[in-house]
Amino acid sequence: IEWRICTWPQDKQAAVTLTFDDGTLDQYEVALPLLEKYGVAATYFLITGPRDTGVWEDGIHSRRLFDWDAAVDIASKGHEIGSHGVSHRDLRRLLWLDELSEIERELQWSRMEIQRYIPEEYRPAGNLLSFSWPYWRSTSELEHLAGKYYIAARSGRGRLPLRIPPNSHSINSVRVMSDDSPTK
Repeated sequence: IEWRICTWPQDKQAAVTLTFDDGTLDQYEVALPLLEKYGVAATYFLITGPRDTGVWEDGIHSRRLFDWDAAVDIASKGHEIGSHGVSHRDLRRLLWLDELSEIERELQWSRMEIQRYIPEEYRPAGNLLSFSWPYWRSTSELEHLAGKYYIAARSGRGRLPLRIPPNSHSINSVRVMSDDSPTK
């Protein structure tokens, strides 16, 4: 008898996901209607801490965020709401400073906030949420910690991977910006 483990639908060798980081207002007002028009689902990774204020101070830039009502609307349309931390802090730096309690807080509290606001029926995997590493930075120790709270996490190495990720908490992401083209 021949058998094998199939990890992707229809026996595909790989999968591609469309994700948005931070939860900025333009993702709700511009991207969501386009995704809905073409029947494409995405994952929105939210910074949960500043969600109620409507603004995230991103260095020298103030970025407008969509609120929890918009997040529920996005989720109700079949898109995934995932975590991008409470404050978008570089968790790798916190690890170097031996701030494990702060890392745990970022991972746990952002998960709890999403579970608090997004009804379970709008979470594709119930309480199993995914995470996106702020600045795409992680380590094997951080990936292990994230495994306590999340089913998977996305990192970024800026290029297409040549192999399967070593674990589900280091899934590679490739950034696509407005000036990118299909030929780059």
